[in-house]
Order: sequence, then C-alpha cells, then structure tokens
Amino acid sequence: MKVRFQLLTLIYLILCLFSGLLYQVLILYLCLCVHELGHLVVIKLFKKKVTLLEISPIGGILYLDGCQNDRNFKELLIYLGGPLFSFSLYFLVRFFKLNEVFIASSYYIFLMNLIPIIPLDGGKIIMTLKQYFIPYKLVLKLISVFSVITGIILVIICIKTTSLSIILMSFIYINLKNYLNISEEYFTFLWYKYLHPNKKLPKKIIISRLIDKHIIYHHFYKGYHHVFFLEHQLLDEEDVLKRLLISK
Repeated sequence: MKVRFQLLTLIYLILCLFSGLLYQVLILYLCLCVHELGHLVVIKLFKKKVTLLEISPIGGILYLDGCQNDRNFKELLIYLGGPLFSFSLYFLVRFFKLNEVFIASSYYIFLMNLIPIIPLDGGKIIMTLKQYFIPYKLVLKLISVFSVITGIILVIICIKTTSLSIILMSFIYINLKNYLNISEEYFTFLWYKYLHPNKKLPKKIIISRLIDKHIIYHHFYKGYHHVFFLEHQLLDEEDVLKRLLISK
C-alpha cells in the first residue's frame, strides 16, 4: 500500500510546527490513525486491497481495488468503519476523562469525516447508498454536483475559519475535477465489470424497446449483474459489455 501526503497537508503540518502546535498535531494524527484503522479492519475482513492512502489535513482518502464489481454493502461498511472507530475513540477518551486536546481531536476527526462531501466518508456513504437506486454514471454526476454545492455552502458558513475554508475549497476543486473525468471513470468501471465478471451479484433487469448502444451504455448500476431485455430477448451483461466496449 502506497501512502501519499497532499501538498495542503504538508503545508498545514509545517505551519503547525512553526506555530508551536506540535503536541496538538501529534494527537490529531493519532486520532486519524485510529480512524483509518477502522477502514483497514473492514477492508481486511472483506479481503480487499488498498492501492493508495492519501493523507489530507482532516482525514485519509483510501483508494480501493476489488470493490468495483462487488456488493454495495461491502463498500458501505468499509466507509462506515472509520467513523465507527472514531466514535469509539471519542467515547473512550470522554469516559476516561483524558485531556481536553485528546477529546477535542477525536471529536474533530469523527465529525469532519462525516461531512457529506467527496472525498470524505460522509460523501462516500451517500454515494454508495445512491448506487442501489441510480445508474452509476448518474451517481457520479450527482455526488460531484452535491459535493460542490455543499462545499460552497460550508465555505460561506466557515468563512472566518481560514484553515477549514482552505481545506473545503480544495475539496471543491477535487469534485470539479472529478466531474470533468466522469466519462473516463465510468468507462474504467465498465471495463472492470467486463474483465472481472461477478454473477453472484443481485440481478438487475434492464428493459428497453430500442437497441441503442448510447442509451444502454448509461444504464449500468454498480453492485449488480445486469440482464438486458431487448427486442424480446434476454442478453447477459457480458455480451452487452463486449459489444459496447469493442465499439468504443
């Protein structure tokens, strides 16, 4: 597993060091390690792989391999693992009445990661829930737009808190960039489904009167194995994906 620090994180750490906040920063990142441990425990239970851990100023961003064509509930539990461990840590430090810095840091990590904006856990939890009901390409569009709008609202609310505003603006930038790359991400998702088929997934029947590859292309759901009913015949998703991807 690779670990990468965001440039904003390094700047944040340097500023904290020069401002005499070394102790607070160490406690904060100790709480962050507990949070990430929660994700990693669930990831190991489901035998998934973390390709990259990117450290942001208020949390870690995990890039997973193996969730692209698996049940949605596994992905949901992975994203819930971090907040669960953070809440448990906060409960323990409050129960044993440890110092105020530890209590505040554990609460901060727990609360901030629940903000409903990508790439934080709150945003990913919402995205995973949408995957049950909405085609995946539309999910990617909606969560990016929702994250940008949420980020702008929070920046306005927290405008007097400079450090938090900068972090939120960086997340807005990430989501604007994600929106521009949706087609590429969705195309990668389809290729993964084709190369790593999983017929154990719940069936999703897609009914269409027209064999229009441009229409069919946008109707794949994440976490499902598709069966297409086209022109009075049933087609498995592997056959449809083969036609779509080769034509691409």
